[in-house]
Amino acid sequence: MYPRILFILLFPLIGIAQSPQKINFQSILRNTNGEVVANKSVSLKISILSGSISGSSVYSETYTKTTDASGLISLQIGNGTVLSGVFANIGWGNSPHFIKLEADFSGGSNYVLLGTQELMSVPYALYASKTDTSSLNLVNRFNSKVNISDTSNMLLNYRTGLNNKVNIADTSSMLNPYLRKSDSIIADLQNQDKLLQSFSNVIDIDGNSYKTVKIGSQIWMSENLKTSRYRNGNLIPIVTDNTTWIGLSTGARCWYDNDSTLYEYPYGNLYNKYASLDNRGICPEGWSVPSENNWLSLIDFLGGYRIAGDKLKSTGNTYWIEQRGSNNQSGFSASGGGTRWDEGNFAGESSFTFYGSSSVNNLLYFAVILVYHASYVDYGFLPNILGYSIRCLKDPEIDINQSLNLKVNIADTSSMLNPYLRKADAISIVETDPFFNTSIAKGITAIDTAYWNRKINISDTSLMLTNYRNGLNNKVNFSDTANMLANYKSIIADLQKQVELLSSYTSLLASGLVDIDGNNYPVVKIGNQIWMKENLKVGRYRNGDSIPIVTDNVAWSGLTTGARCWYNNDSTSYEVPYGNLYNWYAAADARGICPTGWHVPSDADWTVLTNYLGGESVAGGKMKSIGNTLWESPNLDANNESGFSSLPTGIRTENYEREPNNGFGFIGKYAFFWSSNETASCCAYYFQLFSDLSIISKTNNYFGTKKVGVAVRCIIN
Repeated sequence: MYPRILFILLFPLIGIAQSPQKINFQSILRNTNGEVVANKSVSLKISILSGSISGSSVYSETYTKTTDASGLISLQIGNGTVLSGVFANIGWGNSPHFIKLEADFSGGSNYVLLGTQELMSVPYALYASKTDTSSLNLVNRFNSKVNISDTSNMLLNYRTGLNNKVNIADTSSMLNPYLRKSDSIIADLQNQDKLLQSFSNVIDIDGNSYKTVKIGSQIWMSENLKTSRYRNGNLIPIVTDNTTWIGLSTGARCWYDNDSTLYEYPYGNLYNKYASLDNRGICPEGWSVPSENNWLSLIDFLGGYRIAGDKLKSTGNTYWIEQRGSNNQSGFSASGGGTRWDEGNFAGESSFTFYGSSSVNNLLYFAVILVYHASYVDYGFLPNILGYSIRCLKDPEIDINQSLNLKVNIADTSSMLNPYLRKADAISIVETDPFFNTSIAKGITAIDTAYWNRKINISDTSLMLTNYRNGLNNKVNFSDTANMLANYKSIIADLQKQVELLSSYTSLLASGLVDIDGNNYPVVKIGNQIWMKENLKVGRYRNGDSIPIVTDNVAWSGLTTGARCWYNNDSTSYEVPYGNLYNWYAAADARGICPTGWHVPSDADWTVLTNYLGGESVAGGKMKSIGNTLWESPNLDANNESGFSSLPTGIRTENYEREPNNGFGFIGKYAFFWSSNETASCCAYYFQLFSDLSIISKTNNYFGTKKVGVAVRCIIN
């Protein structure tokens, strides 16, 4: 088991004359239990990467160091045994740089990666020694010191000042807002101190201490929250009873399996949505529950949802049931804390984890899901009454990068601006701007020239005359005519399509839709679409090939080809009226699962239906069959206005060992329908209706792997 490492970069003020120039570096080694690794010899390899976290190495070196009694190692980067590159030649000002840290804790040379950290700033002397200070590259150098809008405004104001023949006092006043004093270096060091402090532990109102980690521009807790109180001191109630938990509309918390002894460390508490959204604040002062956008920024920084999961999950099998590629490259150290389902029971410890947020949409709650066997990050809007782990995010402070970009001392400022400065109001316009030499010689002032140049130019005049001539000759603009005819043809084609659709619908109303097995389905026209009114129950593809029935749970979870089943593997009780449950491989098979002339609806097909019925927030109620014979109470806002007649089909999950009812669940509570669109090699979209909500939700959340079994509704081509 490799120790974990906390490394801190110290940047004291280094003078230009100092040689050689180095970067002080300190690190504290701790094992996975948080214990200091004291008085131990370790081998370290440090590399400086250029451009990005995966950029090329411009310098690398090795050290052999022994930790002290507190686990501390101190060294100077640039003073080790050089493997490659020249430290003095690193172009600090040309691109971002990153420190990559590797170690062999047995003192050898079998290095393992401990982490890669962006250098948010470098010592001023190192930066200045590798930055262009000549006047030949004035514009680029100036733009690297002050932001572009400041540069543009300054030059514009200065040109105006020259044209108005300002005096030296006016010029000085005009430039003052753009000058940066030399003591900005001190301010920069203060910002570095803030950055170092941001890596220290954060304490909640109960006195619990949490490690933190910087990932990109964000600073996160690297442990799950376990506070029992809001910031104002009010208690967050512990709720163990399942029925009480389900009925909550206020904040509450629990431990996995209601067992704090086994699960509070390292998984923390599980909180419901209402606790994380409470305006009394669940996170420590200066920290917040992350929003949907905060989570998505984190995922994007780590390379996107397909690969970010492995970079977020802790390594090893201590807190995950199985290790499948997790590398914790980010230092986020996610653990498999499981969840508390919306039925009150617990599931998923060491298999998956649900992280909450501060974002809601149509009463659903945005969450991020990590699963032991997947490299991807799953996310979506989920039911309110699940139990979620919480990771707090540090509130934004001063942008240190911006502070560095604005840093420039007085000497630099003067050197950069000298070519533009004019110190006496006797300087003529000709000397100020030679561009106007010829016009002034003719007696035309610069102001006159600028005025007439704004009034008219040759290309504008030519274009105006050309358009006028074309208008007279053609009477009607050709492009307008073409557009009108194209629109007319489009309208005719659309009307013809509507006639064909109505003809097909009339025929189908009379005879019904018949699949290859002879099953007959009623149909319904909703807007400009024609849908099956019942769930598919076909046993063969259109070419006659069989769609296998798979009842064994192990076999089902390992499938990558089409298969079907009935809910609870019981055709007698569930085939009528619920139809079959198909995995996505069957729904998307090129042989076709729907009757000829029909297809499994795409994401776009579902969106057209949703929009026609008034949008996500109300469409679900218009699609659900009425009453509580099959739907659980309250079957909220169900009126079946569309005629879609959805039934609560339930689902077959792939994680049969960790789900209630041997992998089958939620019949009577939810309806699930496949889309033909995949979201990744592992996952696909499905659409969901709820007994307790009037919405329809598109999601690829924790059930959304292609291996799950849900219903299929076909739509006409």
